[in-house]
Amino acid sequence: MPMQSASLNSAAVRVATVVLWAWAGGLPALADDVSTVPQTISTAVQTRTQTDADNSSMESRLWSAIARGDVTEVRSSVDAGVNVNLEQSVSVEGLLADQLREAGLRGLTPVVLAALEGHVDVTRTLIDAGADVDAMTVRATDGDGVEFLGTALMAAAKNSHVNVAQLLIERGADVMASWRNMNALITAAETGNVDIVTLLVSAGAYKPGTLNGHKALQTAKARGHTEVADLLQAGLDEYAKSAPEVFVEGVRDGVLEGVINTSVERGMPEDELEAVQLRQAAEGGNADAQARLGLAYFLGKGVKKHEAESERWFRKAAEQGNANAQFGLGALYLNGGRGVRQSYVLAHMWLSIAIANGTSQARSAAHLIDIAESEMTSREIRRATRRARRCVDSSYQSCG
Repeated sequence: MPMQSASLNSAAVRVATVVLWAWAGGLPALADDVSTVPQTISTAVQTRTQTDADNSSMESRLWSAIARGDVTEVRSSVDAGVNVNLEQSVSVEGLLADQLREAGLRGLTPVVLAALEGHVDVTRTLIDAGADVDAMTVRATDGDGVEFLGTALMAAAKNSHVNVAQLLIERGADVMASWRNMNALITAAETGNVDIVTLLVSAGAYKPGTLNGHKALQTAKARGHTEVADLLQAGLDEYAKSAPEVFVEGVRDGVLEGVINTSVERGMPEDELEAVQLRQAAEGGNADAQARLGLAYFLGKGVKKHEAESERWFRKAAEQGNANAQFGLGALYLNGGRGVRQSYVLAHMWLSIAIANGTSQARSAAHLIDIAESEMTSREIRRATRRARRCVDSSYQSCG
């Protein structure tokens, strides 16, 4: 304890020293006549206050110029150093505020406002100045609520601004960015703007075998947007020619069992005796036996169906580099089950690793990744990619 106290005291001294130096550095030099010091300090405070007021005024002018589409004034604000990634505050209380922060949502940003208003030149100016086009945003509404706006591309789709959407896509906007099953394609399907839908489909935003792809098609049909629905249906029909039937008939329900039952049933124990022999081999460290035992527990072949045991044996084999076990583990995390927490991040990670390691189920793994990504934010996809790299680099010992 004395050492801990000394450490804490030392840290406190360092903090106090920094604070004192910062305070001293911010004060004017003492005058010979100490009676003038309060007046001098007051002048410094007034100067700081005036600077803050000037900054606030410049930011207000930027917001106003964006709303009007005044590109000259926007450029003037940018040249004056106004932050093009500033955001309007959103004041909400309780769980919603926590959810917004956890999801990485921000208040309305300048480029999202420009996209909402359809101002192409203003949007271009903000992008050139470093605006984050993929920031996921909301804005306050009357009654202390919030309105989801999404990214700049989603905002352009919301108000059917085709030229802005085209500019954003050309400048690298993430066409797959989504939050809570809402993305630019679904937004465009809601409004029925076939030009924006065509742009997004051409940019690779339509994944027919995913939940979001299915939602876009069903949204267009439900809203009576026939031209959009026909375009998306044509994509689905083409996809169905090569996709496993399970992905076409039902994206979520039974997807894991459907994939496994149609492709990986070899080597399953037929009775209790074969199950015991398989377990003995698995407990002896045989990775192939561990993978097959994990599959047996998932399917209930020769043993009682048990997802938690399936996860345990899949993981043992996966950590030995068995690609098919890595596929099984990823697919299991996609669905979740008794004693297994559903995790799109872990599903994406293991499925990606399985493909890289040459799983015989590569095509199914790619489709499952599409499904996972339709449920994930861009931040979660990036996190899954980083975790996959760390997992492989650690020889499967740091895989989370």
